[in-house]
Amino acid sequence: MEPATYTLAGSVKTPLASQQATSASDFVGDEQEGSKDEASKKRRTGGGGEGTASAGEDKLRRLSFSTLPLDMVVQICSFLDPETVLALAQTSKTIRSTLFRKAAAPVWTAARRNVGVDDLTGELPEPRIAFLLQGKVCQVCGSSASYSFPRFDLQVRACYPCLEANVFPASAIPEEVQDLHPLSLCCSLAARHSAKGKMHRRRELFYWKPEVVATKAHPSGAAVDFQRSFERYKAAAAADAAKLVVHEERLYQEKLVEERERPAKRFKQIQKRLIAAGFAEQDTLAVPTSVRNSSEPVTDEYWAQVHSQVLGAVQAQRDRRLQHARSQRRDGLRALYNLLYNATSPAEQEFFPNVHAFLRLPSIEVLWQPEDAVIDTSSWAALTPKIRLDIQRQARIDKIRYFDQLARALLSIGIHLPAYIVNLITAEPSVFVDDADDSKGVAPLHDQLTDGQLLGLLHGPLAVFTCSFCGWSFPIRDHNAHLDMRHRPTTWSSQADAKFQPVSSSYLGLLHQVITSVGLDSLAAYAGDLENLGPHFEVRMHGGEVITGVHWADLRKAFVRRPKQPRPAHGGKRKPPFFKLTYCAAAITYRPPVPPSPVANQLASPADETKK
Repeated sequence: MEPATYTLAGSVKTPLASQQATSASDFVGDEQEGSKDEASKKRRTGGGGEGTASAGEDKLRRLSFSTLPLDMVVQICSFLDPETVLALAQTSKTIRSTLFRKAAAPVWTAARRNVGVDDLTGELPEPRIAFLLQGKVCQVCGSSASYSFPRFDLQVRACYPCLEANVFPASAIPEEVQDLHPLSLCCSLAARHSAKGKMHRRRELFYWKPEVVATKAHPSGAAVDFQRSFERYKAAAAADAAKLVVHEERLYQEKLVEERERPAKRFKQIQKRLIAAGFAEQDTLAVPTSVRNSSEPVTDEYWAQVHSQVLGAVQAQRDRRLQHARSQRRDGLRALYNLLYNATSPAEQEFFPNVHAFLRLPSIEVLWQPEDAVIDTSSWAALTPKIRLDIQRQARIDKIRYFDQLARALLSIGIHLPAYIVNLITAEPSVFVDDADDSKGVAPLHDQLTDGQLLGLLHGPLAVFTCSFCGWSFPIRDHNAHLDMRHRPTTWSSQADAKFQPVSSSYLGLLHQVITSVGLDSLAAYAGDLENLGPHFEVRMHGGEVITGVHWADLRKAFVRRPKQPRPAHGGKRKPPFFKLTYCAAAITYRPPVPPSPVANQLASPADETKK
């Protein structure tokens, strides 16, 4: 292989590289083409009729390309890059001769401009430029196994071992090249950096040895003219090298930008597939990191591998987003709940639906459950009448349910109830027509109960219910006050709904016995009458403890304080400070105060007079 050098032909000075098109690309093409020709010969001789037909088709295709008008070839190659044109030129001798002739220079120019390389001086052949820009093989050893590096200042492309073996400083050239012409270095391209990219410590220039050797072919008599011609070529080569270096730097920066933008573009492809599947763009941000940071192209095959993993993560994010949005809309209804509650009469507030029942109302559910729901306070005034109807309906259902639960508990311990209650409980086993579906309505006999009948039992002293959240007991008419006082911080955020059940049947029996023992009706006695009895109730526990001085309010709460306990022995534990009467109480009795005797009053009178 010969590098690009200059020669003189008569009085006309023409570059030898221009006559030969390009020595480097010629070398690469000849080497690869020879192997292809041998392989094609083997296929033609060993393939029978099919091989002959295939060879004929290939020849026809090559001839059809070679016979295309040059303008059409230029137009085709304007969409290609120099690397593709180089590969195309190495497919056959016919196409090679078509692209490597001088008239085909516009073809290479079009490909070069397609990759953004500025116009050069024109001294360097276009195929040579293409090889320097995007060649793959070393022009010295012809190997494509190792990466080849372009040296635009020396106009060579070679692998690193060949660069080290052929780039020498000026002081080493006489030792490497025998019979060196006095003007050889002047007629050779020089570089400021070695094969390793370092400058010489004495600032010597570096030369490409094969090019220096080639200058020996010129006769001494023409040395001056050759030097003058080469000076022009050297200036043009330096200008071209500067432009090519700028192009390489720009190409490198573009690759860096492409590398930085590639993950974003790849993620856009994933987002496009997810959005087409019905997910919102904000949900696609939950794509697993392993999938997002992968470098594999987002093909159908790759998507089939990660489809389930990605959809699972994105669906979970979508569920969390929708749940969070619903929670915000639900919390926004707190003001509406308080507004409606405060506008209700005290009598109706007793059984006003709790928060969870309020949120389940049909007229309220549409305000926060749908994905596209929006909390608009200006629309509340128009919705208030419908919401009030739903509240009244829910309050009546709650009263009927509590009435049914209490009546069944009282009947189970043998307490005498009015006949209409006994008949209702016996005829209808449930409050609703269908327990599995409340929307089918309340059972007919239950629905015929009046508010007076319902409140007559629910306002009685035995209407003591227990909260499923905390276990506290209270009259059912006070359940909203209990929720507001003890469960207000978690009422709106809690996913569970508090349930209220009558206290245990055994404890209801004890309350019934103590009320009747004082001469009151256990179903119709007023709470005030029982409160007026004072702290004269006595509770005996299953363990034998006796608590005296108990008020009716304590019995209604089903909690009494345990007497002060001594400090336990070492390692011992204190007993709970309260008795839960629904489990611990064995008997409840009323101990009225004993009136003072007249004798005691008479004995106390003289002393009183003396004190006065």
